[in-house]
Amino acid sequence: MSWVWTDVFSHPLWAVSTVILGLLLRSQQRGSWDTRACLVQLKGKTAIVTGANTGIGKFIALDFARRGARVIMACRSEARGSAALQEIRKRSGNTNVHLRLVDTSSLASVRAFVEGVLREEKELHILVNNAGASGG
Repeated sequence: MSWVWTDVFSHPLWAVSTVILGLLLRSQQRGSWDTRACLVQLKGKTAIVTGANTGIGKFIALDFARRGARVIMACRSEARGSAALQEIRKRSGNTNVHLRLVDTSSLASVRAFVEGVLREEKELHILVNNAGASGG
């Protein structure tokens, strides 16, 4: 008895794998997520996002700004932070986005940042600790 490539279609795993693949494709089509379609508004909320000048932190800061939050971008580099700040203000239309400098690898810098936030802000609703720190 010789094997024929069409025998693959009669194997029970063929049906199972076809169903699984179909479900995955269907869930992927339904699962697309558009942050601009989020109904949760953040007006009146204050958020701090560390590492907000690039990558995930920048995306989160932009999303919060689009939804009306007061966003404090906690960044290490003033130059990169300022560039990201201008971009987020422009793209979100929210001028209530601010830059504060902090080096998360320096405890003194973190303490100074926290003291400034405690002095200047009445409330903090959201904190996103996104920045990484590598110690030496």
